[in-house]
Order: sequence, then C-alpha cells, then structure tokens
Amino acid sequence: MALKVERGEMTLEELEERIWLRVIEEGTLLIRGSWFAPNKEQVLEKMFFRGTYAAAKGEQIVEAVRRVGAALRGEFGLEEMEEGSGVNGVNGHA
Repeated sequence: MALKVERGEMTLEELEERIWLRVIEEGTLLIRGSWFAPNKEQVLEKMFFRGTYAAAKGEQIVEAVRRVGAALRGEFGLEEMEEGSGVNGVNGHA
C-alpha cells in the first residue's frame, strides 16, 4: 500500500528517521530500509522498513503491527479506525 503524505521541506531520510523513532517510542522495532541500500550516496525515492518475526508468537506479531499502526497514525495525525470497521471486520482486506 502506498501512502502519499505531505512532508514539507523534510527529506525522505528525515521522515524515515521520524517514523523509525516513533515506532521505537511505541515499544517495537523495525529496521530502516535505507540501512540496506546498495548505494548510500543515492537519494532515496522510496521508503521501507524491515521487521523479523522468526522467533515471535502470533499474538506478539499482532501487537507489534498494532504498535506500528499507532506510530504511523501518531506521526501523520490519522485517526484510529474503530474495531470491525474494515472491509471484513478484521484488517480491511476483502
């Protein structure tokens, strides 16, 4: 899913760091995608994050995703959807 946001004078790298720090504040961790860029001198055109779930239990993954959502909503001033308001009442997917 792509999300277009207004970032003003902020670079993509600065926005990536703000989101990364907000996710940490929420108590979970994703790795900044820029850390894996093959060319560190190239200006970022897209942003992504990496996470691992190899050793996590299902309920821990659900909680981590909830926290990432809270971080993104907080960073972009978005409102939380009411539970069950997605397309299928779970996660918005048909």
